[in-house]
Amino acid sequence: MRFCISSAVLISCSQTDQEHSIIPKDTTNQTDAIMTLIDYKSETLKISIGENYKVTDNIIEWRWAALADPDDKVDSTGIDAFLYLSEPLIKFNNGEWLPSLHIETEKNIIISFTCSVLFSLEEQSSSVDDFLKVLSKDIKQLNDDHIISSIKKKGFYETTRNGCIETFKLTKAKELENDKFEYTIRIRRKVAG
Repeated sequence: MRFCISSAVLISCSQTDQEHSIIPKDTTNQTDAIMTLIDYKSETLKISIGENYKVTDNIIEWRWAALADPDDKVDSTGIDAFLYLSEPLIKFNNGEWLPSLHIETEKNIIISFTCSVLFSLEEQSSSVDDFLKVLSKDIKQLNDDHIISSIKKKGFYETTRNGCIETFKLTKAKELENDKFEYTIRIRRKVAG
């Protein structure tokens, strides 16, 4: 059994739960998010928005992302940024591409997760479909034709789920650059007022 720690509350999380318990309302966070399973290797990593990032330490060894950290220190009382660069390489177009994982935490609670991959598309019309199919093994929502269609037409797809905003973004390369895919899920902040 796995335990999730959220705002000093210990709750049991079943290994098969898709969504977990509600995060206690906290006026400092200004969110109404529900612990939401991140759709990146969700069956193996089981990382959730709204859980303490230290719970994931036995799965992922997060490293401080100093350049992305707003206050230039890890202090567990504010917002911190971490990254992970030890994911297996993705094989595509006769090349190998490294997915990078990034999280942002507030008081050690995961408030944002991003998986980004730099890669190279061929000029074939099916190359976007082929790449998204490779990614769909790790991001299940990429099996949805509506999402794929939006990514191909507009370069992105955005939806809201359990108080979180999920974004899928494909940026085609400019000269001397690589193509880039990003999957991001973050807590939607309430507007004060």
